Amino acid sequence: MSFDLTGARVWLTGASAGIGAATAVRLAHAGARLALCARRRDRLDSVRGSLRDPSSHLVLQCDVTSPESVKSAAAELEVAWGGLDALVANAGVGAWTPVAETDEATLDHVVQTNFNGVVRCIRAAVPLLRQSRRGDRRIVLVTSGVGFRGYPGLGVYSATKAALHGLADVLRVELDVDAIATSIVAPGLTATEFKAASLGAPRDRASDGIPPEAVADVIARALEIGGPVYALNAKARLAGILNLLWPRFVDRKMRALTRSDASSPT
Repeated sequence: MSFDLTGARVWLTGASAGIGAATAVRLAHAGARLALCARRRDRLDSVRGSLRDPSSHLVLQCDVTSPESVKSAAAELEVAWGGLDALVANAGVGAWTPVAETDEATLDHVVQTNFNGVVRCIRAAVPLLRQSRRGDRRIVLVTSGVGFRGYPGLGVYSATKAALHGLADVLRVELDVDAIATSIVAPGLTATEFKAASLGAPRDRASDGIPPEAVADVIARALEIGGPVYALNAKARLAGILNLLWPRFVDRKMRALTRSDASSPT
């Protein structure tokens, strides 16, 4: 069933920059009402000010690594709207470090943000989604191409994104009775603050990749259609399929790619 974005009440996490901010602009242009969620209140206020009809959107200062913060944001949302039509779980953080060299603080922060934080938001959102009078409701998880096949040097990050793929598989079945469709949107490298804001030390912190607006368009399409998987990087999706069939072949390709990256000039 098609999901009309006009008037839809959408909770958007990680809305202060990058893909989240671009998605806010895209969804607001389509007529959605947004609950913009992130840690940086000043950034959220700036994003809301850039949107069509700013007064129709909420700002929820929220840290998804904190259970109390997520509960408080959901309670504020319920008071303001009395329910919810969609959740876009976009908040995330990168970590450029080999698995064996990942320290405890980095491990905890990445898992808390990229996986536990998503589960917290889903737990808080589902009761509100059940109050929606729409025939269809939506959950969109913004993952990554490395969720299909992990990338060396991004091991823990890759694992959290792969975990979201498994989570979405389960949610599609568990929430079907509530007419809640769950989709994953898996971008490749996007021209955002991702590298600059990542933990660890990526060799190049330049903001290269596809425009965040391209990802926002796909998120809007996932909301409208409700399909299970939207992969913006066809090679990453293919690598995931090949990894199930011929993992050693993909391992060889990954080794070659890693050596090529290491030998390229900075």
